[in-house]
Amino acid sequence: MKSLDTLIRLQKWQLDEKRRQLGDLRRMHADLGASIARLDEDIANEAALARRDASLGATFGAFAQAAAERKQKLVGSLREVESQMALVEGEIADSFAELKKLELTRESREARVRQARARRAQAALDEIGSTMVRRRQGT
Repeated sequence: MKSLDTLIRLQKWQLDEKRRQLGDLRRMHADLGASIARLDEDIANEAALARRDASLGATFGAFAQAAAERKQKLVGSLREVESQMALVEGEIADSFAELKKLELTRESREARVRQARARRAQAALDEIGSTMVRRRQGT
């Protein structure tokens, strides 16, 4: 029974680690999304400035190209994080299923132990009752 408890503790720890990993990935996803939104906002602001000031218009093209490349990298990173999140979510589901299987096994074993104890206790009580009946009949 001790080894099963150890396995359950290990499985819970692994499940918690996977959940922490998923949390980290979700934070990364949110950060990347925020970075993309800030980049889009920067591009819009620079475009507005370039329309107002012709001298800035000459450099806007280079800025826009660099920003587009940066956005492409951020979107690629975002997709990679999403695929990692999907993998970790699958691992969490598998780990949770394994944990439940182990817990059900432990509960089943504990139920068998309780039943065996109850049978032994009942047998002892039956023996006491039989002994008392025999004593009464013998006197």
